[in-house]
Amino acid sequence: MPAKMKIRSAYASLPSAERKVADYILADTKRASLMVINDIAREAGVSVPSVTRLAKKLGYDGFLDFRVALASGNASSTAKELEPLSAGDTDEETIEKLFLGSMRCIEDTFKVLDPKKLAKLADEIIAASRTLVVGISASESLASGTASYMSMLGANVMASTNPDLVKKHAEHMKQGELLIAITRTGTTKVIVDAVKLAHSNGAKCVMISNNVSSPVSALCDLFFCTARISDVKYIIGRETNISQYVLLQVLCEVISHKLNAENTKY
Repeated sequence: MPAKMKIRSAYASLPSAERKVADYILADTKRASLMVINDIAREAGVSVPSVTRLAKKLGYDGFLDFRVALASGNASSTAKELEPLSAGDTDEETIEKLFLGSMRCIEDTFKVLDPKKLAKLADEIIAASRTLVVGISASESLASGTASYMSMLGANVMASTNPDLVKKHAEHMKQGELLIAITRTGTTKVIVDAVKLAHSNGAKCVMISNNVSSPVSALCDLFFCTARISDVKYIIGRETNISQYVLLQVLCEVISHKLNAENTKY
């Protein structure tokens, strides 16, 4: 996973000092990749150990390993650097920035996607005796729409989006069934509890989240990390879920392709 995406994924769970380091690096990654640890600490207004802790929290052996990862990150094909929205932007500038941000979000997600795992998930859904897709709040429409589309394709899929019912549905899951949890933060208690319950009952679990450090990611048979656009969250108060939407649409089309291919054999 690219270093910048790791930072964005872990950002919400970082303590204040490490978040300052993350902010500084994300503001000018190219420059940060050429700096020594003392300079980054000074510019970010934190201690040197805070920089080291961030590097290790993201999975690197130390700062030098982290800096190499920053320097070797693949450049996005959306060549224009993503700039934050501002109150003075014209309508045209706002639309351009949102499109560029969405493109970057989808591209970053594709960079870390393992197509074999997504294809495996499609097979799991087709083979499962029942698939439950859960998502609440901003993920509710994604869960409902995905379940509806998969059901239309012929898979046995249902959605649970009511916080009071998600837990009850997960409690009754069993071996041979599949839970797909959609959550941008990866820490929503209702969803986290649902994964724990389904897993304890022997059901397979899958999570799609913007947070690679979700507390239940280790319980999931498959985990898909999607990208976020921090600038959009800063301006409008919530993260985008465009990358999750695209990932789920692709998943549905893969299921459709597999089922059509199977039907042509007969």
